[in-house]
Amino acid sequence: MLHEENELAMREGVLSERRHKIRQPMHASMKVGYLHHHFVDACTKYPQRVAVTYGQQSLTFAELDKRSNRLAQYLQSIGCRPGSMVALYLARSEQPYVAMLAVLKAGGAYIPLDPAFPSDRIDYILSDAGADIVITEDALAKSLNLRAPHVLKLDRDNKILSAFNCEPPVCHSLQPNDPCYAIYTSGSTGQPKGVLIEHRAAANFVAAMLPTYGIREDDVIYQGFSHAFDASVEEIWAGLASGAQLVVGEEDVCKSAEAVADLIDQHCISVFSTVPTFLNAIERELPSVRLLIVGGERCSQELVNRWAVRDRTMLNT
Repeated sequence: MLHEENELAMREGVLSERRHKIRQPMHASMKVGYLHHHFVDACTKYPQRVAVTYGQQSLTFAELDKRSNRLAQYLQSIGCRPGSMVALYLARSEQPYVAMLAVLKAGGAYIPLDPAFPSDRIDYILSDAGADIVITEDALAKSLNLRAPHVLKLDRDNKILSAFNCEPPVCHSLQPNDPCYAIYTSGSTGQPKGVLIEHRAAANFVAAMLPTYGIREDDVIYQGFSHAFDASVEEIWAGLASGAQLVVGEEDVCKSAEAVADLIDQHCISVFSTVPTFLNAIERELPSVRLLIVGGERCSQELVNRWAVRDRTMLNT
């Protein structure tokens, strides 16, 4: 009985805090109708803040803005427009963030592909989505036969990109109900199925997430989920839309609970999103984490008792 009362009190406390956050005045950015405009808004406010860190490489919001503008100019020159599907076949680095922003700014919709996908799965997705453009890197492009009218290798085609300026591209025909990205399901019941997301839906989600979760511009957010998994959208846009810093885990780091804990301590990460089984594998405390988000699986009471401590908000999404 006492256990049930404690669980009820904990749940009511979390819900009460969440209701309080939901009742807070909406930010001006909540009127934004396009996903990438959240980034543009944050970039205007915090141009010199670090947007993305991967290993020893970091990009400020201003640098990320300029690089994505240049790539967007190129994409428009080869026909990217509202309704265009652009596949991102990129390994973990700062490049995927440049690419996804560029696609959105050019008016297209991006399809993230995990390099760990089997080649036949990638072939199927490219065909099913009707991707006319693939953004990749030379080594990855050589690993399989990419069939698309345009294959851009970011690490080899610098001369092509350097011909374009860093000014924001213009896309007058883009509408809030145009697609901004598509993510394919695991395909456990057959062929993968693409889920197409419109700008207005994604922009509304981000606008609601920031005040509800209490994301701040001084947060440091761990980006561990694969870009091809929908949970990554929550991580990525929590940072790109708020002025916070994304710290991207390297491939081998993301698979190890101990390595992720080391990375969190090293960068004083304050926002950590994960699944309960992975969280359960972390054996030490993470004092810098003030916002802990879990989802995708059942979250046990024991896990809550351990991690929902004072000065930390724990959300089960």
